[in-house]
Amino acid sequence: MPPQTFTKAVSKGTRFNQIYIPSAMHNTFEVGDVVEVQLIRKRQQLSCSRNLVLSSFKEELIKKIFAVLETKDISQIFIVGSYLRNDVVARDIDIVVITPAQLTAEKLTSSLERELGLHVHLLVMHPQKWHQLLRICPLTRCMFRVYATNRPFDPAPLMQERSIDKNHLFFLLMMPEDILELGVESRVFYDSLRRVFTIEAFLWDNETGIQGIEEKIAGQLSPLVFTKLKTNQILTFAERNDTVSLLRKKIKQVKEAISNGQA
Repeated sequence: MPPQTFTKAVSKGTRFNQIYIPSAMHNTFEVGDVVEVQLIRKRQQLSCSRNLVLSSFKEELIKKIFAVLETKDISQIFIVGSYLRNDVVARDIDIVVITPAQLTAEKLTSSLERELGLHVHLLVMHPQKWHQLLRICPLTRCMFRVYATNRPFDPAPLMQERSIDKNHLFFLLMMPEDILELGVESRVFYDSLRRVFTIEAFLWDNETGIQGIEEKIAGQLSPLVFTKLKTNQILTFAERNDTVSLLRKKIKQVKEAISNGQA
């Protein structure tokens, strides 16, 4: 007798998960018959941060990313960054993979490019390192305030373990300090301002997501300069001076707060 097969989704019963036999095959699969059940494809879960609403297109694409990346070695997958925002046209997708295994970002990125043709920024983190950064790193904490992930995730317990690591905070300030005397593009100034404002919010226990940080920066600059910085347009000499002055002032305030233990 040739093998008899059908494909159905597992459904939830009163006591157990179950699979219904199609009515047209009731006489083929009878009580007492021995069958073999094989998993063809895992159901793709999608868990999002509070108030995050995704378009159906983005939701389906994220599920496809999870389907490509999910293995027994990967603890969790996060989509973060501007791709999740409806007011931003994202050029790429930021992905964080949490795994205790020795997986490389290059290998995982190649899989996504080959399977889905996507341009991504992918970061691989060990669970212990991830937990540590969620305690001490303002940038990491800000990143994980808005996310889509493949498993249920509650960031609150980890976020509550806030710890001030002065060495790490001074390390984060090195890049913004370095560009003060350099002729960098306006977007680099913008990224540095976001970094310094994020650190400041962390120090004063007034943290927010990326959009909240952007609103704080916008409140310190003219609408024109803010738009130029965000879209990497050329600044006038006066606009550049104003931007550098704001960045320099903020760096000074943050360094003083760290050194004086005001956080």
